Amino acid sequence: MDKDSSLPKTTINSLIKELSPTHIRCSNEARDLFHTSAIEFIKMITQECSDICEESHKATITPDHVILALQKLELDEYLEQVTDVYDEQKTNAHAKANKRSSKRKLESEIATEEAAAQQRKLFDTARTEYELAREQLSPALTPTLASSSSFAAPPQQVLEE
Repeated sequence: MDKDSSLPKTTINSLIKELSPTHIRCSNEARDLFHTSAIEFIKMITQECSDICEESHKATITPDHVILALQKLELDEYLEQVTDVYDEQKTNAHAKANKRSSKRKLESEIATEEAAAQQRKLFDTARTEYELAREQLSPALTPTLASSSSFAAPPQQVLEE
């Protein structure tokens, strides 16, 4: 395995430090062994998952494949913990999705309310401009229409909203 694609040693060292009592030290050789063992463990499970995927004609390894691989490798002592972590991840993913959905819905409602307010404002502005233009045109047209011999002034129409 390439060193570039391996687990970072700092991650392994952090785990060792976090999980060991403060009075226990870990030698460099032991740290290297932890590191190599972790990589080999991941390789073993990944290979088994790949085999399961190929057998079932799937192109993507899913958490269910990981659980099956642990069972096939007779690593049953990890099943409960892995299943618990997987269930927690699903719960968190659903909660995150619901939060995003709620946020989008709220943003959509706000956007709709803002659009309606803008539309009302535009209608009000248009109505005001129309009434001003009508008031300005009405006196100018009234003498012309009144002086016309056979035409009476047309009735004024009221616009409905």
